[in-house]
Amino acid sequence: MVQALSMAGEPKVLQRCWAHQIREVDVFVEKPGGKELSEAIYEKFMALKGFLSEVPLASMEKWKQQKEVWDKMAELVAKQFGKFTELKKMITYIINGLGNWYTCLLYPSMESTNNLSEQIIREHMLMRKIIDTFRSENGVEYYLHRFRLRHVDVTGKCINSIARQ
Repeated sequence: MVQALSMAGEPKVLQRCWAHQIREVDVFVEKPGGKELSEAIYEKFMALKGFLSEVPLASMEKWKQQKEVWDKMAELVAKQFGKFTELKKMITYIINGLGNWYTCLLYPSMESTNNLSEQIIREHMLMRKIIDTFRSENGVEYYLHRFRLRHVDVTGKCINSIARQ
């Protein structure tokens, strides 16, 4: 979910991430109703992308109207698939985001996915995962095991590295 900073006293602006929603719903494809829900979500996302690329920004009123229509449709999708008990987690995810799936129509510079936000923090998160992995004994063992599978002499490489310094 993308969250924009707000001025004091104003509500925060939220845009739920469509990329995450599509990944989440694909987990349920094998469940009853899951394939149909996945197709419906993907169809809605493609419609949003098409609308964003085809309708000129100058017609902002049309963008606002479209948001209202699609917000209601998202609610109908949640009701339609709510009868499938195995899709409860996904339907709850959709319901919790109602009103925030199409916020990008009100704020043209906002993306429908949070890919830009993720790209900005990707290197930091990767480094954190690597460092955290080596903090635990299991993490170290995991990497040593992977090196051994590739027949890499980790001890020798460390000794050579230290000797060169």
